[in-house]
Amino acid sequence: MRIVVANIKWIMLAAGVLTCTMIYAAIAPQAALRGTFGENVPSAINAESIVDAQLGYAFEGRVEGLSLLMQVNNLTDEPYVTEVGVSVGSVNPNATLPERYTTYGREYLIGFNYRL
Repeated sequence: MRIVVANIKWIMLAAGVLTCTMIYAAIAPQAALRGTFGENVPSAINAESIVDAQLGYAFEGRVEGLSLLMQVNNLTDEPYVTEVGVSVGSVNPNATLPERYTTYGREYLIGFNYRL
């Protein structure tokens, strides 16, 4: 209890409003037909999930009006992957080959706001 009493000013300075937001988006696989040299070849977009997180804090007391924000976009950094069907010469009629593999990376953002 002495620690709380001794540091009550610091605790009151840090008191405020904490907000946290997390967004999860699951992208379902999709199929498409693409014309390649006059031939339609089945192409598939593989499933992926995208996670974004945001943490904000609004101070009260002597620094009222000050707020901080931390945000991470694409937290899981899953790749965007497509596959193209093999139309000729395959034993398996459902065989696919990798067509596109793209990573976008994570994005870190930090900001502050002060309102008078």
